[in-house]
Amino acid sequence: MKSRYCTLAAALALAVALTLCAASCAKVSPPATITSEATFAAAPFVNPSQSSEVPAGMLSPESGSVDGAVLAEMDEALASSLSQLTNKIFLPPGRVKECLAKTQRDTSETRGSVRQYWSAVGKCAKADYILVPQAVLYRERVGSPGGADRPAKVILDLYLIDVKTGGLYRHFHYDEEQQALTDNILEIRKFMDRGGKWVTAMDLAREAIRKGVKEMGL
Repeated sequence: MKSRYCTLAAALALAVALTLCAASCAKVSPPATITSEATFAAAPFVNPSQSSEVPAGMLSPESGSVDGAVLAEMDEALASSLSQLTNKIFLPPGRVKECLAKTQRDTSETRGSVRQYWSAVGKCAKADYILVPQAVLYRERVGSPGGADRPAKVILDLYLIDVKTGGLYRHFHYDEEQQALTDNILEIRKFMDRGGKWVTAMDLAREAIRKGVKEMGL
């Protein structure tokens, strides 16, 4: 009898082990990827003033007003990075600007309505995905390249929205304030990559845009 119970217990243990193995070894479907035929559109940089204008997450409490001339310079930096780094099909920026003028924004300003608004802009431009860049904080350096009383700081986000569904496909967040080596020796690589000097806020913005384009796989 004892031998019978032992055999049954062993059989049950083997069955459980096989089940667990099958579950752990089961093929996991990879996340959906963007096809090479997909078309993209890039919206101009905007400066959100409240969380309801942000496609995902919350607006940083450090947010601040960003001058229109700065946003235009960021647009140029984004266009330059896309032309140099991406292998995706991006539509002419002028097409998005035309669609911005045509598309009405939902006055409810809910999180879902923001994404649907950008989805509508993307549909107007006949794009599969639309890149929505937002400049949250732009604080200029006080000082010179050789020494700064206050370092530059930039916070920006890049949102890639699936035009068909209105869902958020990818998101890149950048929050950077240059630090002195005396404050953080671990920043030495960044400091040397920046030429061993105190950079401007636009330098940080360009760095963020280049990094975002690469990390988002654009």
